[in-house]
Amino acid sequence: MNKRLNISLPEEAVRRLDDVAPKGERSGFILKAINKLFDENRSAHLRRELELETDEWADVDLELASESFALSDD
Repeated sequence: MNKRLNISLPEEAVRRLDDVAPKGERSGFILKAINKLFDENRSAHLRRELELETDEWADVDLELASESFALSDD
């Protein structure tokens, strides 16, 4: 189900929108733009989460390696 919105945009944004999506196609263009932005943000968020998790595992690996080397010195 679609929901109608009333939004305000700067004139320059409307001119740019008109250049790529004529009247009657604006909603579809805006929907594609929103979905693309959400997908990019989700990908960036997942990438950050993966980087954080990788850093955490690197710390664990380093700690385990240090403990292993300490045990082998005995």
